[in-house]
Amino acid sequence: VVTATSATAQTSGADFLRLASGARGVAMGEAWFANGGTAESARYNPANIATIDGFGVTLSHARIDKETQLECAQWAQKFRWGSLGVGGIFYFIPSFLSFGAAGETTGSLFIGDIAASVTYARPLGPAAVGLSAKFVHRALGEFRATTAAFDIGVTVGARVSPVPSNPTERNLSFGLALRDVGPRLRFVAERESLPTTIHAGASYRVLPGLVVNASAAFPIFGENFRVEPSVGAEYGIRKFFFVRAGYLRGDGRGKVTAGGGLRFSRRSFVGHVDYAMQYRPD
Repeated sequence: VVTATSATAQTSGADFLRLASGARGVAMGEAWFANGGTAESARYNPANIATIDGFGVTLSHARIDKETQLECAQWAQKFRWGSLGVGGIFYFIPSFLSFGAAGETTGSLFIGDIAASVTYARPLGPAAVGLSAKFVHRALGEFRATTAAFDIGVTVGARVSPVPSNPTERNLSFGLALRDVGPRLRFVAERESLPTTIHAGASYRVLPGLVVNASAAFPIFGENFRVEPSVGAEYGIRKFFFVRAGYLRGDGRGKVTAGGGLRFSRRSFVGHVDYAMQYRPD
């Protein structure tokens, strides 16, 4: 699976951990916390990979602006004892201008942030639980900082009305995830908090090809409490062509998202090519 996305830049600290990856989730307004079943969905909620069928691999590229990029690779596979996932993201700015005390340009810095994760998830009846352990590393010029973090999540499914194509399908699901919990990053004498956030979401399959998602993020780092809502939808035509759209609001501003994808299969192989973009009015 190869995905391409266009996201928005981080604000400060270790906020690169909050940048979404995977074109499917990005196109649906990042409201992907209650269902998944694909490798990249583990970054939203680690419990999402409990329902993966077989195994999956995702490669994602996001160009945030002219120089800033986010690369992501995720793998997940289902075993008898549960589902296992391994992934990593790399956020970098090749040349970031640095300034002196008087405001003069003193040169350029390389900024490169890495987060590697291992995820385990398993179903428990109509529910599923998941846990991700992370290694987080930040590079700012000659300075380095490293820490560990974890995500924990749960999903619960229910059948509220029969789906004609699959009467036993649980077409309503709820998800809850606590992400990026861990010690602060330390640069020399300064410490930076991780962007610890609670996410709650729901997903409803209205029709065999139509899924509607909604979620809310509750950042618990920093001084000001806020709620960041998001909604999104996906419509699939003959399980081949997909269109997606969404909206999310964070940092006091809204973003409109959109995208699409193609699904193709040959014997036991199933592949996807997806694209997404985000637009934030200035």
